[in-house]
Amino acid sequence: MTATGVYPAKLTIREEVELAPMTTLGVGGAARYFCEPMDLPGLLEALDFGADRSLKCILLGNGSNVVVADGVVEALVVRLAGSFKTIEVDEPSGVVTAGAAAMMPALALQCAKLGYTNLNFLGGIPGTVGGGVAMNAGAHGGDISSVLEWAETVDLSGEMARQDPSTLGFGYRDSAVGGIVTGGCFRLGEKLPGTVAMDELKAQLAIRKKRQPSNPRNCGSVFKNPPEGLPAGTLIDQTNLKGFKVGGAMVSRKHANWFEVDTSATGGDVRVLISEVKEKVAAVHGIELEREVVYLPEDF
Repeated sequence: MTATGVYPAKLTIREEVELAPMTTLGVGGAARYFCEPMDLPGLLEALDFGADRSLKCILLGNGSNVVVADGVVEALVVRLAGSFKTIEVDEPSGVVTAGAAAMMPALALQCAKLGYTNLNFLGGIPGTVGGGVAMNAGAHGGDISSVLEWAETVDLSGEMARQDPSTLGFGYRDSAVGGIVTGGCFRLGEKLPGTVAMDELKAQLAIRKKRQPSNPRNCGSVFKNPPEGLPAGTLIDQTNLKGFKVGGAMVSRKHANWFEVDTSATGGDVRVLISEVKEKVAAVHGIELEREVVYLPEDF
């Protein structure tokens, strides 16, 4: 169904669009309104549409760390497309720019093929550049904040800005980015000879594949690692929770900080499982785990 009226003129707004297929977990309900802007003017129209109806506007990337609520999400969910997927390498300037909808593995691969390893840590993270900047995505000892030159954002009023990393409040798997990230510029680093960069990327991906569950219906790391002591996965494992289930959601037997779902799972199952695992780890270890995955719509 398409929203009634002639506004916005160049953007298709659909109603009650299922969000589960747009996430790696594949659970949850529908968005009251949904659109896919192809460029900045389209995004600005979407924001105007939401403001005109007093709707919360939620940006959804690849949905690889999102647990969508069951039922209808009373919001305008926006997924960037088109020109927001571009990646442009500028070797003379030593940078690469990417739109917010560009996939982080594609960004890493394009740079590695040219001999640059600075972004290799992104190669196994199945999210978008926009989401990566917003959560300071990282792996293998690297994170977005360490390679970001600047990020472009637009707030809900349509005000655009190019922001320096020092203004973005980066923390561990977190940031204070305001508004919507529309793109970013990243430092390429030193160019290495031959296939060194690609060999390193392949090695990192092999390690990641070996450690992670084969079931694609997961959301990656569920909890952040505590600032000190054992990693979240070890704490969950030592609480004997591998294989622990709630409905169709289960703590992975291969990596305890990854939760898997089957076709019967609901968003509620995943959320209850997260809550129960957190409570059980706190009871055994006295440590309050913090979610890395985000809840839609609550965390937006």
